[in-house]
Amino acid sequence: METKQEFIDGLRRALTGRISQQEVEEHIRYYDEYITAEMRMGRAESDVLKELGEPRLIAMSICAAGEAAGGNAEENATNRYQRGYDGYEEYEGYQGQRGDTGRDENSGADRRPFIFRHPKLTIALVIAGVLIVIVLIIALAFSLLQILWPVILIVVIIGLVMRLMAYLRDR
Repeated sequence: METKQEFIDGLRRALTGRISQQEVEEHIRYYDEYITAEMRMGRAESDVLKELGEPRLIAMSICAAGEAAGGNAEENATNRYQRGYDGYEEYEGYQGQRGDTGRDENSGADRRPFIFRHPKLTIALVIAGVLIVIVLIIALAFSLLQILWPVILIVVIIGLVMRLMAYLRDR
């Protein structure tokens, strides 16, 4: 069974020399943070690593994605950082609105809002929240019906009796 450090070391070995050192470090940091975050959420290290798969296959995918974009891996690394990594404009030298890179200069910690660090989890939480609100509205409607059903029944019976009386009177 592989440990987190063995996974990271294997990924580093598989990427080194195939893409720029800057991009190697970016991928290593991404996977290190991902595994740590998953473990903080209660998942076992072995489960997270099993889900990720073989480090050398991940490295092959990273390199193939760079080559598919055209040019060599070194040029693709530069282009990718200029466009923004994973859609978050998280590349070397990015200056946000406040002039910062989104990382704490002393600790290297990611200071981006939670929704930008974990977009899939955020979407899942929003969907879950909407479903909970819908269930609560339906539950409230049925609980009100349970309280009001005797009143509604009396009103319906009175309405039917009045209609019957009007019908009999008109005959």
